[in-house]
Amino acid sequence: MKTRSVCALLLALMLLALAGCGKKEDHPQPEDPNVTQEEKAVPVHLVCSNGSITLRFSLEEGHWLWADDKTFPLDESYALALLETVQGIESLPPVTTAAQLADYGLDSPTKYVTLTDSQGASVTYRLGKESDGSVYVYREGAEATVYAVPDLLGQIGRSIYDMMALPELPQLTAENVTSLTVTAGESTLTLTPAEGAWTADGRDVTDQLADLTAWLGDMHLAACVDWRPSAGAAARLPVARVSNLAQAIRTIKEHNIFVYCADLGGAPLARTDLSGPVALVLGSEGGGPSALTRKLCDAAVTLEMAPGQSTGVDSYNVSVAAGILCYDVLRRRTAKK
Repeated sequence: MKTRSVCALLLALMLLALAGCGKKEDHPQPEDPNVTQEEKAVPVHLVCSNGSITLRFSLEEGHWLWADDKTFPLDESYALALLETVQGIESLPPVTTAAQLADYGLDSPTKYVTLTDSQGASVTYRLGKESDGSVYVYREGAEATVYAVPDLLGQIGRSIYDMMALPELPQLTAENVTSLTVTAGESTLTLTPAEGAWTADGRDVTDQLADLTAWLGDMHLAACVDWRPSAGAAARLPVARVSNLAQAIRTIKEHNIFVYCADLGGAPLARTDLSGPVALVLGSEGGGPSALTRKLCDAAVTLEMAPGQSTGVDSYNVSVAAGILCYDVLRRRTAKK
C-alpha cells in the first residue's frame, strides 16, 4: 500500500514538472548596456529668446511645431538646425582665456535657449556678446565653462515669420492657362483661347500672353509678413453683411441706438460719451464716411492724433481707429459698473 502511495506521489510530481516545462515564462528583455540614459531621452521642447522675442517649439508625433499656434506651417528645418546647434555646444572646445563672465557679456544675459527632453530634464544655455561670428555661451549650473558657438545668435534672431514654410504658386505657362482676366479700376479685359490662338475683343494677343505668363511664372512668395492677424477672432465674432448701409443705420436708430460716425470734423473722443448703446460707423481711410452716411448718423467723433500738438498726420489707419474707439467704449462701460 505504501509503495502504491509513493508511486502515485512521484507520478503527480512528474506531471507537475512536465506542465511547468511546457509553460513559457515572460521575461523582460535585457536593456542594451551600450545605450546611455541621455540617448533614451528625446528632445521634445525647445525655447529660445533673443532678449525681446521668445519662441517655443514642441515635438508632437514626430514633427516640430510652433507651440503658440500649432496650425502655423512651420518649416521644421529651422527648428532642427537650432536643435543640432544646441546639442553640439558642449562638444565644442571651451574658451580657455581666463576672464570674468562680464568680459563675455554673460554677467546678466537676457538671451537664452532651453532644451527639455522626454523625461522632463531641462538644460538652459545663456548667450552673451558676439565675437567673430560666434556668441559666447555658458550652461546654467556650469558658469565656469564658456563656449564660443557659431551660428546660434542668428538662429534665435529670426522671427516666426522667417520660419514659415511658404506655399508654392502654381506654375503658369501659355499652355496651361485656360483664361485670363485683367482688371484695372472699373475696366476689365478677359482673354480666352480660340482655335489655338488667344484673343481679346477679337484681336490676336497670343504673343503678348506668352510674355505675360512668362512674367507671372517667375512670381513666387518671398516672405510672410503676418499670420492670422485677427488671431482667429474673425471666426468667432458675429458678423452681419448688409447691402444698404443707409437702411441699416436707420434700422439701428429705430432700436434706440445712438450712431456715431468717425470723421475729422467730429467732436474729440475725450469729450464724447460712448458709454451707452452706441454704433460706430467708419468710412474709407482717404475720404471717410460719405455725405449721406454723415447725415444719417446722430453725431461725429474724431480721434486727435496728439491733442494740442501739430503732427502733420491727419488720421489713423481705419482698423487702428476702430480698435481705439471700441476700447474706449469698453473702458467707459467698465468704469460705470
